[in-house]
Amino acid sequence: IVKGRLGKISKSLFNHRLSHSLAKNNPEILLGHYLAGLIEGDGSLIVPKTIRNQKGKLLYPVVKITFVEKDAPLANKIKEVLNGGTLVYSKNSKYLDLLFQDLNSIQKIAVLLNGKMRTPKI
Repeated sequence: IVKGRLGKISKSLFNHRLSHSLAKNNPEILLGHYLAGLIEGDGSLIVPKTIRNQKGKLLYPVVKITFVEKDAPLANKIKEVLNGGTLVYSKNSKYLDLLFQDLNSIQKIAVLLNGKMRTPKI
């Protein structure tokens, strides 16, 4: 065992290589980090406080990520990889929203994001 500063560097390098080898075998590991960054940057997690609104309509949790129109291929790729979601284009703006509302997508995203968010979330 190498002591001192060199030992810390080689241990850090070993952990770095290990994480990359794990990511090659399971690319969803890195997808979780990427999604966490997107959601914290230009997205939101919407959880309704009640099950129904005043008119009796059911309310569902939503994961929403906003993209600039030129990043539509990225939004489509994320939608394809997660096998769910809906792209909503705004009429008078250069933005589009990627919405995840179905239970399977919400669960998959929750598993991918678990422990990867940097800011506190409830």
